[in-house]
Formats: sequence, C-alpha cells, structure tokens
Amino acid sequence: MKNRKLITICLICFLILISSIIVLMYYKKEYKNTSNNKKMFAIMIERNEGEYVEYRSKNWPKSGYIFNPEKTTCIDKDNNNIGNLITYDSEQGIAHMKSVQSAFCTLYFDKE
Repeated sequence: MKNRKLITICLICFLILISSIIVLMYYKKEYKNTSNNKKMFAIMIERNEGEYVEYRSKNWPKSGYIFNPEKTTCIDKDNNNIGNLITYDSEQGIAHMKSVQSAFCTLYFDKE
C-alpha cells in the first residue's frame, strides 16, 4: 500500500515537472519570436501616391495593400544596404528573410 502511494506521488510530480518544462519552452519561444520581429522589420504602407507612413499594427497589412519588393530594402549592422532579402507570402501574410547575417528590413506595401 505504501509503495503504491509513493509511486502515485512520484508519477504526479513527474507529470507536473514535464508540464512545467513544456509551458516554459512555449512561452520562451513566443517571446523570442515577437521580440525578433520588432528588431528585424519596419513596415511602411502607402497613404497617398508615393507617400508612405509607418504601419504600427501587430498584424501584417492584408486587404487593400500589395507587397512592393522593388522598394523593400535591408541593411546590415553597419548600415550598409544589402538589398531585398524578403519574400512575402500574401496568402498567409508571412514574410521570409533569407540571410546568414543579422539585418533590419523596411517592407513597403502599396495600395492596390
């Protein structure tokens, strides 16, 4: 009887430990993703023809705007222009960055 109780207590402690580790890993991943996005991108949307303003929403511009890859640029840590490293999936609203170095990119969206 004592062994069964001890095994049950150990099993419960083990499950709590595993659950805690999973939850901490999830929140660390979410924090890392949101903080990186803020440091890596600036989004500019066209207000009037040729006039752009910074887009401050947490979501990517979807309806009414189209990604402008010709105007979009990226700079490295030394402020050197390294071109456009961004591909944008408009259906999913996801930007992909192709670079082996850290960079800051300004994404431009034009009115449709």
